[in-house]
Amino acid sequence: MESQTFYWHVYFLSAPMLADAVHLDAVLWAALVRCGIEPKKAISDIPLEKGSDFFAGSAGLCVGASPLPPVARPAPFVRSARTGDAHETGMKSMPKPLLSAYPVLGAAEMMFIGRGNMEMVAELLDTVDGIGKRSRQGLGEIDRERTQLFPIGDVSFPLRWPNGQPTRNMPWKLFAASANDEATSRDVCRGIAPFQVPYWQSDHCDVEVASATNGYMRRDEFMDWLRSARNG
Repeated sequence: MESQTFYWHVYFLSAPMLADAVHLDAVLWAALVRCGIEPKKAISDIPLEKGSDFFAGSAGLCVGASPLPPVARPAPFVRSARTGDAHETGMKSMPKPLLSAYPVLGAAEMMFIGRGNMEMVAELLDTVDGIGKRSRQGLGEIDRERTQLFPIGDVSFPLRWPNGQPTRNMPWKLFAASANDEATSRDVCRGIAPFQVPYWQSDHCDVEVASATNGYMRRDEFMDWLRSARNG
């Protein structure tokens, strides 16, 4: 199947905890590893186009409803059994919910853009049930009934969102070369970070990059931007 550009619209049953940007290629890499592929081999098996530097997969962009506040989680309800007695005692009432103090962003919806083998991408994404920190505990659970993958058409992978910010971590020189003006580049976060999968491995080389951040965009503005990209 030929490569095509697509976007993945993700709805969540519970808000994900996002301290850092989550890239589509990292999600697909994790799905491959979960399917039993050896981690190093999984990097070459990611079904996205790859240029000389990185895979054509964006970081997630929060859309729709505004970002959510920190997630409320209940404190544990502690019980203790008396010796020789089946009766259990505990607190008279459930404790008040605690607010997580992590510096994170919650989202009800996210969009990812990618370019590659859409059929293989769809098969892998079907195995992904959560995104973000503490997904194994239920945070960031994906609403499968509403989440969909849509083809965009004959459009190249975009390096920038409409506000000029990078769609993903990418080498600074490449990003700067794509800028329309110097003022746009000055507003972008520039730092030392990895840009190749897997981003979190300590033996991976860090380089100077234009950093993707957990951005927010209204859904209608995002769709208008896609329509203009298709017609452009």
